[in-house]
Amino acid sequence: DVINADLNLRDTKTQSSIPAITSIHLFEDNDNKIGIGLRMQPTALTYKGNTWNLSLDSLQTAGGNIDISRLLLKGESQQLAANGTISTDSTMILELNFEHMDIYETMSLFSKNEPDLKGTASGELQLAGILGKTAFDGNLTIDSLEFGGSLFGDFDALLNWNQELSLINIKGTAKDSINGAVTGVSGFFRPNDSYLDMTINANHTDIGFLSKWTSSIFSDIGGRTTGRIRIFGPLSEL
Repeated sequence: DVINADLNLRDTKTQSSIPAITSIHLFEDNDNKIGIGLRMQPTALTYKGNTWNLSLDSLQTAGGNIDISRLLLKGESQQLAANGTISTDSTMILELNFEHMDIYETMSLFSKNEPDLKGTASGELQLAGILGKTAFDGNLTIDSLEFGGSLFGDFDALLNWNQELSLINIKGTAKDSINGAVTGVSGFFRPNDSYLDMTINANHTDIGFLSKWTSSIFSDIGGRTTGRIRIFGPLSEL
């Protein structure tokens, strides 16, 4: 059975809308269980005044799995793509690819406070067993990374999930070729309690970002430093 639907979802409070024509069909999977499939014609999605093009070849749910085929969200110069399976099975993988995502703009959509981060992010993540014991690996590139008013340059990092400790390991390097600065970053983020522990290995690094934590003691911190800095604690208190 196939159901065709013309949807037009609107939220005037956030200036959001999703006009879409979809088809929904029922099917029987290999275990003789009823599954639901969805197809969506390309459409424009508006969120907080920003317009994105949304397309989805198909989404199917059956046997506790959600199969996604070529989900694409594309802005003027940014895009996010998803393809694969959401499942409890650790052999089932969902691939996420993102290109030229404006960090400041993206964080502003979901945060009431002004973001401290700026830059353009690209990379990919492979997530396994999302509904069970999650595991993932990925890489991240941020062009012109800026934090707390300090320019760190182009940042490349590897990300992986520590299943035993339930945290994300992060290791990367930022290079500011204009000012000859190289900044190494290593540590972890624990999502359960939003706890961050990062060690910064600075080499001629702009220290202006430290004003975020020292403004009650010092004002107008500037200059460059070489050495090691550790930042740790719950994000809400940093």
